Amino acid sequence: MKIQNTFSKGKMNKDFDERLVPQGEYVDALNIRVANTLSSDVGAVENERGNTKLTFISEANSPVCIGSVSDEVGEKIYWFVVNAAGHSFVYEYNSETETMSVLLQDTRGSSTKVLNFNQYYKITGANVVYNTSTNQNLLLWTDGYNPPRCINIERAKTYGANSFIEDDINLYKKPPKKAPSVTPYSTAQITENAVKEQYFAFSYRYKYLDGEYSALSSFTDYQFTPSTKFRLDYNTMENLSMLNLFNAYRIGFDTGDKRVTDIQICYKNPSSNLIYVIENLNKKEKGYQNNTEKTYSFSNKKIYRALPDDELGRIFDDVPLTAKAQDFIQNRIVYGNITKQYDLVREEGDNNKIKIDYTAEKVSLAQDGYEGTSSLSTNQTLFTMTFTNFQLNKGYSLFVGLVLESDQAGSSPNLYFNGDFLGDNAVELTESYSNAQSFSNSNDFEQLLNALTNNVAALGTTTSPP
Repeated sequence: MKIQNTFSKGKMNKDFDERLVPQGEYVDALNIRVANTLSSDVGAVENERGNTKLTFISEANSPVCIGSVSDEVGEKIYWFVVNAAGHSFVYEYNSETETMSVLLQDTRGSSTKVLNFNQYYKITGANVVYNTSTNQNLLLWTDGYNPPRCINIERAKTYGANSFIEDDINLYKKPPKKAPSVTPYSTAQITENAVKEQYFAFSYRYKYLDGEYSALSSFTDYQFTPSTKFRLDYNTMENLSMLNLFNAYRIGFDTGDKRVTDIQICYKNPSSNLIYVIENLNKKEKGYQNNTEKTYSFSNKKIYRALPDDELGRIFDDVPLTAKAQDFIQNRIVYGNITKQYDLVREEGDNNKIKIDYTAEKVSLAQDGYEGTSSLSTNQTLFTMTFTNFQLNKGYSLFVGLVLESDQAGSSPNLYFNGDFLGDNAVELTESYSNAQSFSNSNDFEQLLNALTNNVAALGTTTSPP
């Protein structure tokens, strides 16, 4: 008589005495696995194959498998191979189609190889994870010999032999190397100044191909350019000179390498720890080339979203140099038995460490600058500025203050009268000029004239003729 049991619960129970095991449970099993798929048979017990030859690789020089990981959902196997010549490979086997693919192949010499497997350092941690940002799988691994690695599986298949570099396979994503450059300027709408009483420090970060965000770059100094002349409203006791002369900023940034898809420009105020995203710039939509300098104009006229509070303290991503253990805990990758940071030596193996010895003290720098002169022609139509002994260097700011008054009565053709104007204008030099003539032919001088024209048109008052 054939005895057949149906284990409907699909549960192995080693806690109870075998005589007390509930119906539908079992005490032991060999050569089985519990299905983990997206189909209706999830949780079902399936027969597991033993050591069956599924594929064959034709690499020479005694190849050795140093690690493997399975993707049960995708029905795929990934394994890592190195041969005696130091050539490294990552393979994929698809059990549904019974086909094998090469993900990575590195047969470069010892001084230029990137994958750099070593048969004495096994792959001690490997995971296949689904990336919701791209709807594709990522393969992560570590061996305690190289930095932790991460590749997009489908993209890796397109690299070809020896056609990838460290940045293509490293888990660590580089942030921008330095803070953005900032140049203040005045827009045509001179009366609109949403930055007049605020200090801004700017930064930016990269978004990479698989949706990863780098750490933020360094922040700039807080940006604010007050009037050069002290003015006090004696009625309200308000310091009128503490208003920003400029109403906008040009923020310069590097577009990053080919792995960067977006640039996020950010700012913060000194009174808050929140970081706000000014704009997300997609390189493809903007037509940006890789590793080029671009600018973005900021005038603080929108509502900006804030990044999480902990982004301010994320000055770098703490990815270890090497790690011997890797796993996921609540959707977060964690590493164990790690090596991190660098020895302060001039050359690897040098026993003489670099000693850090410095002192800090307060230094006050004069902000007076040079004060020039100006004059009006006898017919009061030509305004002349004198630049004698001026240094027109890049990064210097040139301030121009105007006080204009017209006649009390006008005669043809100048019929407007009782006019006056009081205002400050400035330009920050974007390059150095050897003399006033070269400055007069520059975009900086044109910008100054435009700011003066717009300022006079917006703030000047006159009485129209009857």
